[in-house]
Parts: sequence; structure tokens; C-alpha cells
Amino acid sequence: MREVVPTAYLDEAEVAVLHEALEALRGRDDDVGFLHGVLDRLGRLGEVVTDFPSLYAAEKMAGRYRGPETLVAHLVKRGPLAAPLGLPVRAALARDFVLAKVQTFRAVLLTLRAAGADPALCERVSHEEAQSIYSVLADQLLVDLIVDAGVASETKHRGAQLLVDVWERCIELEIDDFCPLLESAWRARNRLVVSYGTLIGGVEIARLGAEGDPAVAEALLDGDDSEERQLAFEEFLFGLSHEHLGTVRRVMAEQGLAAVDRAWVAETLGIPEAELFSGITDPEAMFAAYQKRQLGASYRRLRGVAGPKRTAEAFLMLHILEAP
Repeated sequence: MREVVPTAYLDEAEVAVLHEALEALRGRDDDVGFLHGVLDRLGRLGEVVTDFPSLYAAEKMAGRYRGPETLVAHLVKRGPLAAPLGLPVRAALARDFVLAKVQTFRAVLLTLRAAGADPALCERVSHEEAQSIYSVLADQLLVDLIVDAGVASETKHRGAQLLVDVWERCIELEIDDFCPLLESAWRARNRLVVSYGTLIGGVEIARLGAEGDPAVAEALLDGDDSEERQLAFEEFLFGLSHEHLGTVRRVMAEQGLAAVDRAWVAETLGIPEAELFSGITDPEAMFAAYQKRQLGASYRRLRGVAGPKRTAEAFLMLHILEAP
């Protein structure tokens, strides 16, 4: 008989919190039955992933050698987005497995909240969901850098090798295993309450360091005073696009204001105050914020318009990949 929690495809912390969640829902047969189905499907997907040949395995197909080094070379030459049909099935399934984990922990979290479960338990489930979301984000970030024409070939090779490792070991690896500094940056930014004020960012930088690893802000800037890196960091810090920040500063100057607050910023931009990315601990909010900034950076790079052509996280990943 299949075990309810697919222990072979989850780490100890994930298994423990899922067992605790199911115990907290004891007596709620409909909820427990639903989650049993979710967990069973996750386990079956894990079986499928591990059934396909390892990405590290060497083999011949149609007389041609294929191995991890040829996969890395293929990624660097054409990019995962440019040639998805050329990727091994295991790589595609690995990405799907991590997405399935996100959906699994989200289903458990929503069920617990609806049942009025202990907030501390909900927070632990949210933590596990966040790790999977951040792993998805790191995957996308590596893909973005590999297809970035401005990234050095050696750095692209390092990024591609890391991507292959993450795909191969998707069952065991999470963001804190292969990129802990990036996880710390995202967790800290999720909890950051933005004051806006003068829009210099001194208060926010101090809070960012207090919320996570103090090395995060330093690594994001990396001692680089280039305008593009500074602009990307501003977007990350304030949760506003380069264009929105320009609007806010222009109106501040027109009205002779030295400092502003959340309500003023929201009114000036014509958006609800609740939509400002400030103190929103839901990891899905970080995912959405990154996607918006990445789309903006890609647009500026393609159109050649003013503003950051990369996200702050892209600069941070470059800092990691280029480290000796």
C-alpha cells in the first residue's frame, strides 16, 4: 500500500510538516481525502521523474554521443527557451515536479487556514512552499542569464552546469542548498516594510539587512556603482518599476516634497495601497514581483529604452557565478 506522504521524494522537514498538517486535519474527512489525492499524484510524478535516465548519464543516440557536457553546451549555445524540444524529458519533468510541490504545499496551506489551524503550523507549511517557489524563480533566473547576450561565455557555462545539477537533483535540492544568499534576499524582501520617505532607501536597506543575511544588500550592490545596477536595486528595494519611480520623483519635485508615505505613493500612481509590495509575506507575491521586474528589464533591453536591463537578482546571480 502506498504511503500517504511520498517520503521518497521529499526532505525530512517537508515530510514532518505534512504529517503534522494531516494530523491537524484529523476528523475532516473531505479535506484529508482531497489532500491524500494531491500527495498521491505528487508521489507518482516523483516516480516518473526518477524513472527517466539521469542527466549525468552518457549514452549514444543515432550514433551520436550525449552526456552532461553536451547538454551544458547545448544550453549555452541555444538556451533552454530557444530550444525546449532539444532538452531531455527528465529536465522538463524536474521543473514540473518543483511546480507540483508548490501547488501541493499551497493546497495544504489553504486547507489548514480554512480549518482554522494553528498559525505556527501554517507558517511552517508556508516556509516549505516558499522554498519551492524560490527554486522555480532561481531556475527562471538562470535561464534568463543563459540567454542574455551580455553575459560572458564562461559564466553561462557555470549557470548551465548549475541548472543541470538542479534539474538532476530536483528531488533533494532546494534553493537553500544551491543558492542560500538568493533565498535570503527573497525572504528578507518579502518581509520588508517600505517607508518610501525620500526614496534614497537608507531605511529600507537597513531593514533588509535586519530581516535576512546582512550580506544580501552588499552582494546585491557588489561594490558596483554602475547606474544600471543601482536602478535595478531600487526596483527591488521599493517594489516599483523604474518608470513608476520616475513618476513619483517627478511629482515630488513638482509639489516641493522632501519625503512621502505609502498612501501618497499609491494615490500618485493611481493604484490601491494594498498593491504596493510592502510587508507582504506571501511568497507568491515575491514571484509576481520578480516576474514584473523581469518583463520590464527584458522590454527595456529589447527596445533600448532607459532603465535597468537586468533585475537585481540577475546581478546577484552573476555575483555568485563569477565568484572565484
